[in-house]
Amino acid sequence: MKVFLVCLILCSFLNNSSSSNLDKINFKISNLHNLIQQERESCVNIILYFFKRAHTYNPKINALINFNPRALDDAIRLDEYFRQNKSLIGSLHCIPTLIKDN
Repeated sequence: MKVFLVCLILCSFLNNSSSSNLDKINFKISNLHNLIQQERESCVNIILYFFKRAHTYNPKINALINFNPRALDDAIRLDEYFRQNKSLIGSLHCIPTLIKDN
């Protein structure tokens, strides 16, 4: 939960602009990967964007009960990998996922 709160604080600083690249796209894996490869978005911004959406909508729908406490660390690591290698790690590089809890 601490990580989630830290992400929310970071969201307020990093996503202040109302015209984010993420606000304008169809959320397909290929579209997110294109933004990363064109260096128009980072994994950190993508993860923070989805954390911010979760914070906005989850109180109303109560669908999410847990968040990966390492999500931001993983995003930082993926951004560093991309900066050094100019390539993505696999087909789910920086793709946020939800797992249904039954």
